[in-house]
Amino acid sequence: MHYCAYRDRSEKEVQDKLKEYGLKRDEEEEIIATLKADRFIDNRRFAENFARGKFFYNKWGKRKIRQYLQQHRISPELIREALKEIDDKDYRKTIRHLIEMKIKQYETKDKEQLLAKIYRYLEAKGYEPGEFYELLKDEIRKNTTA
Repeated sequence: MHYCAYRDRSEKEVQDKLKEYGLKRDEEEEIIATLKADRFIDNRRFAENFARGKFFYNKWGKRKIRQYLQQHRISPELIREALKEIDDKDYRKTIRHLIEMKIKQYETKDKEQLLAKIYRYLEAKGYEPGEFYELLKDEIRKNTTA
């Protein structure tokens, strides 16, 4: 209970932790059932908090958040619900902020090189090209003279 109370945990995280203790499968299932009944484990709450936290604090895109939630064996329906926690206006505002920050950070004024660097950066952060490509081209056009 302490492990789950410290922060939201997915059912998979709790299963992995219980495996470290070398418990029998039926013992693990019993403990997990008790933790779920007492609401120490709630995959919906975990997914929603994870999505909000990774977006607002780490500036992750939806694709990266989705991948990590899938690794935690969160259902596709819960993943869709969790991603709805991210407001579309905030999402676009964050993309624009990241682009502006990277344009200032990179030394090069070569538009193609700058576009490629920021494109790779945004993809690595989990943003899909359809979400940022036009915005990226517009910002580079406004902020470079080469």
